[in-house]
Amino acid sequence: MEKKAVWIQLLNTVILVCTLVYLGMQTKNLSQQTKSLEKSIVGNTYTQIVSNHRELHSNIFNYPFLGRILHPGSSDEEVKKRYFVSMMINHAENIYTQYKLGNMSEDMWQPIANDMVDMFTKKEVKARWNQVKFYHRKDFRHFIEKQIPRVPK
Repeated sequence: MEKKAVWIQLLNTVILVCTLVYLGMQTKNLSQQTKSLEKSIVGNTYTQIVSNHRELHSNIFNYPFLGRILHPGSSDEEVKKRYFVSMMINHAENIYTQYKLGNMSEDMWQPIANDMVDMFTKKEVKARWNQVKFYHRKDFRHFIEKQIPRVPK
């Protein structure tokens, strides 16, 4: 009888170890899913914020008198240019954020990054960037000014 109890206890121990291993694997899987979901939520939230900005900027672009509330003395053309370029900069930051969150492949990112280099070398974009860069996240500013060497500070 004592041998039978030892075998039962050994079997219980093996079952317990297997259960713990299984739970560990499930916990790891759940942790990975949670991180993926978190990245997705952050990416979607950021995109929604940029979309809301784009809507506001579009209204100012379409009705420049609204822009003159914030920038008195500006012409319609100046207001339109200012807000169009701001939309482009915000769009670039959104794409950069999606890349940093892992929501696009390196193959997708590289041509877009090259396009950003071109965009940020344009006179109007450089001028607007210098006005608004401190309203953007530090890592994006670093990317624009340090990682893209053709963009002057």
